[in-house]
Amino acid sequence: MARTNRGPDDLRLRLACLELRSVARDLVNFRHFSRFLAESCPERHNDPAVLDRQLPEAFIGWLGRRIVERKGPYYGLPVSASGRKSTLSTVSLLLETWRRYDWKPELPADARIHRDDYPRSRGLNANFIDEHLMEQIESQENLALLDPETRVLVLVCRDEGLRISEALTLKTDCLKKTPAGRWALAHYKSKDKSYRVIPASRVVVDAVREQCDRVRGRYGNTCQWLFPKVTGNPDGKYPMPYGTVTHRFDAWLVRIQLIDAGGAPATANWHQFRHTLGTRMANAGVSGRTIREVLGHTSWEMQEHYSRISDDTLRREYEEKYEVRFNLKGQAVRLQPDSDLSGVEWLAEKIGRRLHAVTGGWCGRRGSLRHGHEPRDVAMPEVGLLCVQFELVQGVTV
Repeated sequence: MARTNRGPDDLRLRLACLELRSVARDLVNFRHFSRFLAESCPERHNDPAVLDRQLPEAFIGWLGRRIVERKGPYYGLPVSASGRKSTLSTVSLLLETWRRYDWKPELPADARIHRDDYPRSRGLNANFIDEHLMEQIESQENLALLDPETRVLVLVCRDEGLRISEALTLKTDCLKKTPAGRWALAHYKSKDKSYRVIPASRVVVDAVREQCDRVRGRYGNTCQWLFPKVTGNPDGKYPMPYGTVTHRFDAWLVRIQLIDAGGAPATANWHQFRHTLGTRMANAGVSGRTIREVLGHTSWEMQEHYSRISDDTLRREYEEKYEVRFNLKGQAVRLQPDSDLSGVEWLAEKIGRRLHAVTGGWCGRRGSLRHGHEPRDVAMPEVGLLCVQFELVQGVTV
C-alpha cells in the first residue's frame, strides 16, 4: 500500500494541520499496514479492492500479535494499546480520505475501521514525576550542576508546562508584559500550529532574561532563538535540537544519582514535567478549566489525562460538598471528618454508589442493600422515599 500514488497526497493533507513529527509517525503506521498487506495478500497488496471488512479485522488481530522491534526498554514486549490505537487511527483516516476525495473508487464500501475496533485503554498512566524525585530534581545543589541552557529549560518546562519542542523554539522576545503589569510567556504551540501566551513565574522570568543576555553576548541581536544550536551554528540560525538537550538531561540525572523511594535508580523525561505541573495544580485546588488553559489542551479528555488528583484532594472536596445532609425527617446529618466512620463513608463514596433518582431528591443508599421499609409492590426508586438516607434536593420538599 505504500506504493500507491495517493499516499503522498494524504501526507500532504496531514502536513497542512500537523507538525512534521506527527506526519512522520503516520508514515511509520503506514509501513506497518503495508507490511501486513504484503504478508496477507502478496499478489494484490497494492490493490485497494482487497480491503473489504475482513481484511481490516485481520489487521487488528495482526497488530495485537506484534512485539516492539526497536531497540530500547520496550524491546520484545507486546505493542501497547496506545501504539495499536495510533496505528488503527492512521489507517482509518487513510481509508476515509480515499473515500472522501474519491481517490480510490474501487475501495469497498465496508473498508472501515470503527471506533469500537480500537483497543481499550487500561486506564490513565500516572506519568507525572513522583514528588520524591522532584525534590532531588529541584534541589538547588543539583540544579547548579546543570549547564545554564539546560537549567533554564528545566525551569520553563517545570513551571510553564511547555512541551520540550515548544520550549526549544522560544524566541528571545518571548517575555511579554500585560496591561496589568504581569509577565507572560509567548510561545508557538506546535501541536495545532498557533501562538499562545501564558502567565510566567518570577523564577522563569529571571531565568529567561539571563539566557537572553547569554545569547546576545554570543550572537548580538542577530539570533532569534532563546536556545540556539551550540555547534555548526555561527550565525544563530538554528535552534537547539531535541537530541542535544535530552543527552544533557539524562547525563545530569545519572550524575545526581536520581533514586526512587525504594533506593533504586530512577529516570525522568521532559514531557513528564508537563504532567507534573497539571497534577500539582489539580492538587492545589486549581479548576480544571484553568489547567486546561495553562497547558493548552483542546479537549477535556487531555486535561483529565494530565491532571492526577490526589486522594487527599478528592476527599477534601467530598467533605466540603457533603459535609451536611438531610434525612427523611428533615434533620441535618453532619459528617464528622475526623471521626473513625468518616473513612468508611469516604471509601463507600469513592467506590461509587448507585443513586436512585426520585421526586425531589435521591436515595443515598447502595442499591445492593435492602431498605428498612421495603415493600415488595413498590418500585425500587420510590422505595428511596422511605429510607432514612433519602437526600432532598435543596429547595424541594416532598
